[in-house]
Amino acid sequence: MTKPEEKRLVYLPKTLLDKMASLAVRQGETATRLIEKSLEASAKILEEGYSLDEAVELLRALKSLRMLGGQFVPRNLYEYFVKANNSLEKTLGAWREAGRAHGAYVKEVLEDPLKALPSLIKAYKWDVLNVELKLSGGGGKLVCVTSSNSLDDNLFLSEYLIGVLEGLGYSISRKEVMRGLLVIEFAPRK
Repeated sequence: MTKPEEKRLVYLPKTLLDKMASLAVRQGETATRLIEKSLEASAKILEEGYSLDEAVELLRALKSLRMLGGQFVPRNLYEYFVKANNSLEKTLGAWREAGRAHGAYVKEVLEDPLKALPSLIKAYKWDVLNVELKLSGGGGKLVCVTSSNSLDDNLFLSEYLIGVLEGLGYSISRKEVMRGLLVIEFAPRK
C-alpha cells in the first residue's frame, strides 16, 4: 500500500486564489486540482527550457495563427509553391497583405502587440536566430538575424513584417534586407 504524498502549505495572494477558483469552476474541477495541474504544467514547460512567459506568448501566437487560417507546411512544400509562382511582385504583395491582416488582428486581441512581436516571429518558425525590437519615440527598429533563410525567404519575411507593422498602425521609414539579416525601422502612421 502506498502512503499518501506529503503536502506542503504555500501562501498565495487571495486574488490569485479567487481567480483560480473561478477558472476551476469553468473547467469543472476543484481549485486545488487546477492549481496542482497548473504547477505540473509549469514544471514541464520549465524542464523543456522555456520560461512561462515564453510559453504564454507561444500559445498566443499559435492561437492568432489559427484564427487567421494559418497552416504549418513542410519546407519542401513551401519551396514548391514559391518556385511555382512566377511573379515575385505578386508573392511579396500577398505576404504583405497577410501581415496586415495579422497585425490588425493582434492589435485587437493583445494588450501590447508590439512587445509580443518578437515572440510571434519566433513562433512562426522563420529560422530566426535572434529578434531585437528597439523602441523609441513611438516608433522603433526591428532587427532579425536568420540562420538559413535565402534572400527570397527574407524578402517574404520582411514584407510580412511590414504588413504586420502597418496593421498595427505604423509606417515604414526604412528597410534593409539581405541574406541572414533584416532591419525594419518604423514610426506611428500620420
